[in-house]
Amino acid sequence: MAGSWFDKFRSFGLAVILHVVLLGGLLIGLDFNVSPPPSPPGQENKVVNAVAVDEQAVQKEVERLKQQEKAKQQAEQERIEAMKEAQKEAEQARQERQAEQQRLEELKQQKAAERKRRELEEQRLAQLKEQQEKLEQQKQQEQEKLEQQKQAEQERLAEIERKQQAEKERLEEIARQQKAEQERLKELERKQQAEQERLAELERQREAERRKAEEAARKKREAEEAARKKREAAERAAAEKALQEQLAEEEAARSAAQQRRDEELAGRFTGIIKRQVESNFNKQGLQAGLKAIIKVRLAPNGDVLDVSIVNSSGNSLFDQRALLAVEKSSPLRVPDDPEVFDRLGFRQFNFVFEPQD
Repeated sequence: MAGSWFDKFRSFGLAVILHVVLLGGLLIGLDFNVSPPPSPPGQENKVVNAVAVDEQAVQKEVERLKQQEKAKQQAEQERIEAMKEAQKEAEQARQERQAEQQRLEELKQQKAAERKRRELEEQRLAQLKEQQEKLEQQKQQEQEKLEQQKQAEQERLAEIERKQQAEKERLEEIARQQKAEQERLKELERKQQAEQERLAELERQREAERRKAEEAARKKREAEEAARKKREAAERAAAEKALQEQLAEEEAARSAAQQRRDEELAGRFTGIIKRQVESNFNKQGLQAGLKAIIKVRLAPNGDVLDVSIVNSSGNSLFDQRALLAVEKSSPLRVPDDPEVFDRLGFRQFNFVFEPQD
């Protein structure tokens, strides 16, 4: 394209130079300083007119060539613009084809996803159908069970009614017996009244003797009571001392048992925590046999609040990876009961980290 423009420009320039040279030659051929030979009468005007006509023809030719070249340039410009437009349309068509291919690919993926979704939906419907059939079977079984329970309840109610009837008859018999007993008791009360009056007279006679005997017995009881209280106080003191010693022994035994249970439980959770941390530990590039003592501070739900090295392994990379493994293992497995969590000391504790090969 650049060569075509250059060739056109060069052709145009050569044409202009050629016309200028021709024009110059014509002008040079005219001797303005030498007087022309006397022209015959009537021919002077013809020479002047001829020169003027040649200059005008040259000028028109130059103008025509310019117009022609301008038209060629305009046509070439239009052709270039048309080629640019065609390239633009071709690029747009290429992009549209690419977009269409992408759309078709997405549509293909959507169809595949839709087919997968339908398959999953069919599986879900099959599962729902199976579940519904199981529910129907369970419902049928429940209905049969309810019928059996209803039948048993009806039989139980009938038995209760029979028992109630028998109880009613028993109570009526008891009522008849109570009425006879009341009449017997009334007769007995009359006899008791007479006996009480006789006994009252005997009681008055015995009252004086009884008071005398009671006074003597009271003094004796007071002396015996004082001795008994003294003896009981000593026995209570000894019993309380023995009880306190027994309670102290039992409490010590309970504390020791609880401590053993706590140590065993703490050991299990510590083992779980070590396995958690070890599962997140990167052993690549480290020598075997390294260990470090790590201090961990936890929240009651097991979240790691702080972690640090108490006793280094001597290998900084091992120590850094151990700390990172503890943080990645958060939350750690700890007792769910906050009281047990605090009693076992998991709020802040140390453990030896020695990963196994």
